[in-house]
Amino acid sequence: MLLGKAWKDVGPYIDLGMRLALTVFLGLLLGYGLDKKVGTLPLFTVIGSVLGMIGGMMSVYQSVYGRRDKDNETKT
Repeated sequence: MLLGKAWKDVGPYIDLGMRLALTVFLGLLLGYGLDKKVGTLPLFTVIGSVLGMIGGMMSVYQSVYGRRDKDNETKT
């Protein structure tokens, strides 16, 4: 029972980390695939990585501040 509570407490942080990692990886993978197809190896890989980082950070930001706003609404 104690272990279940620990996972429940840690769950949101694992979710944030996975969101960030997956969006960066997806951007990298799409950029690399486009580079292989076009033949401009580092260009779209870098662009995809940067876009993935930006998207990941936006997702984390919205998730964190969205939760904060929801918590404030339930307290008042």
